Amino acid sequence: MISFRPCVMHITNSHNNIYLLHKIDIKTFSKGSCSSFKNSLVNINQFKRQLIHSTGIVDNAIPNLRSDLSKQILIINKINKNSIYEKQCKFISTHKSLCNKVINKQSHFGTNLLFIKNDFTTRNCYNVRQMSSFYERTCDSLYKNYVNLITGISESAPVEFAQNSLIDIHSYTGLPWWATIVLTTILLRLTISLPIAIYQQNVTAKLENLRHEMTGITTNLERKIKDDMFRNNWSQEHARRMYILSVRKKWKDLIVRDNCHPVKTIILAYIEIPILIILTFSLRNLCYMLPKGDMYAYENYLEFTTGGFGWITNLAVADSYFILPILTALINLANVETFRMLRLKEPTILYKCLTNFLRLVSVVIIPLSPFIPSSLCLYWITNSACTLGQKVLLLSPKFRRLTRIPETESELSHPYSFLYKKIKGKTNLEALSMKKLK
Repeated sequence: MISFRPCVMHITNSHNNIYLLHKIDIKTFSKGSCSSFKNSLVNINQFKRQLIHSTGIVDNAIPNLRSDLSKQILIINKINKNSIYEKQCKFISTHKSLCNKVINKQSHFGTNLLFIKNDFTTRNCYNVRQMSSFYERTCDSLYKNYVNLITGISESAPVEFAQNSLIDIHSYTGLPWWATIVLTTILLRLTISLPIAIYQQNVTAKLENLRHEMTGITTNLERKIKDDMFRNNWSQEHARRMYILSVRKKWKDLIVRDNCHPVKTIILAYIEIPILIILTFSLRNLCYMLPKGDMYAYENYLEFTTGGFGWITNLAVADSYFILPILTALINLANVETFRMLRLKEPTILYKCLTNFLRLVSVVIIPLSPFIPSSLCLYWITNSACTLGQKVLLLSPKFRRLTRIPETESELSHPYSFLYKKIKGKTNLEALSMKKLK
């Protein structure tokens, strides 16, 4: 009978030795040890063949091969241990001085972290690096979101439609680009903004008249609620609640009757702001050959560079004389101040904050003008001038009756003289005229 126990043990030991070989750094091996180990594996294969064809050699061959293989593995382990020991000694020798310094410092100053200056500074530097990397990541993410937003608006369908419409108007009329921009802006204000502004003024006048009508309704409701309170023995809290519900119901009925919901008083802003953004981005695309950048865009860009007027021949670059940005700021400030002077009620805190914000936006455009093409400034000037003219036109009582805007108590009979007096008081023109007379 053949004894298979030494064979199984030999195969198990060879498997363990191969596993150890994978864990050992091959760089520390000598070529002789590797070749001898490979020869041992060849001997194992030969041993398997002899195991199949012979019966009596197995018991004598296994102990010899096992002893040779174990000796070679011991040599390899010894080499690996020596290399690891050398690395540990080198690490301890290089860091021994630093350890002595830290130990001496702690023994001299105690364990107070404030006296361990180098370690404390190192931790602070590490925290600063972490904070700086956090701010860098935040700034990068914000910049990427900004770029994605601008790119999305620039490549949107409304902007593309407005850009193609400008090109069609320019090609059909044969006007230069500066006249095309001015004409398109005026047409949009006359066909879209002015009718909506008239409708908004109509709704505002109806609401003002409804408030006067509600005064008589509330007095009647107060009498009715008092009678019901004495008749039905209501408490004051219940009577007050019923009064509020009745007033709200009457107010809703009046709004439905005259079709003048308060949300409609700000409908003009919801339409003018998107139009302003769409046309601004369409002109920007024409200045920078966006979004495709093909030959067709390059032709439009070349026409833009020669479609200016006066001191501005190139509409794709900024105004070097700062005339257009200053005019834009002045017209925007005139709009803000005109709205403020025509307000008859006492301004609220929110209204004051909004007025100051619009003033700031009007002035900020001047230092940003070197980065703004002249075509955008020209469009903003035309749009702001149309807004100012539209507001002044809606002050006229004749125009208000012509457009069937209801007459209200707050309507001015002579609005232009009132506005002129306000402007004179604002700029102290009366004092200057008196000095000239003297």
